[in-house]
Amino acid sequence: MDSGRATSLSEYTTERLLLRRFTADDAPFVLAVHQHPDLVRFVPSCAQRTLGEAQEWIASVIETQTPGRGWWCVVTADGVPIGAVVLKPIPPSAGHDQQDIEIGWRQHPSFTGHGYITEAAAAILTEAFGSGLTRVVAVTDPENVRSQRVCQRLGMTHLGSTHRYYDQQLELFVATAD
Repeated sequence: MDSGRATSLSEYTTERLLLRRFTADDAPFVLAVHQHPDLVRFVPSCAQRTLGEAQEWIASVIETQTPGRGWWCVVTADGVPIGAVVLKPIPPSAGHDQQDIEIGWRQHPSFTGHGYITEAAAAILTEAFGSGLTRVVAVTDPENVRSQRVCQRLGMTHLGSTHRYYDQQLELFVATAD
C-alpha cells in the first residue's frame, strides 16, 4: 500500500493499513471494541451490549459520513479490522461556541503496541490538512495515557485541561497545518 494515498473519497491507504468506511459486515468487530472495558472506562457512552446496538452504530455512522468527515474502519493489509479513526465536528460544552474539528480513535486492545492507530490517525490528519483545515483537536480522558501518547506521536501540542467540549473535563491536544 502507498503511504497516505487516497484510493477514493472514502478510503485511504498507508504503508500497512487500509482506512475504509464501515459496513454492516463490521458489526461483530464494532461490538467487540465497544464492549471492551479498556474503551468503556474512558468513553462510557460508547458501550454496546448487543449486535443490534453495533448495527445501529454502524447505520448512524454511514448516515452521517461526508467526504473527508466521519468514521473509518482501520484494517490490516490482510483484511483484519483492528480499530477506528474519526474526523468530525466536536460538540462544544454548554456556554462554549467554538467550532472545531476533532480527530479520535478506538482500537481493539489485541492490536495495541504496533503503532497502527498512530499510522491511521496520521493519514487522516494529512488528508484533513490537505483539504484546507488548519486546526484539528483531540481530547482525552485525563487518565487515558495511551491516547495522550498517540497525540504526542502525532506531533499534537498539549494545551492542558479544558471544559470546552462534551461537557467534561478533558485533556486538549491541537495539531495545526504546517
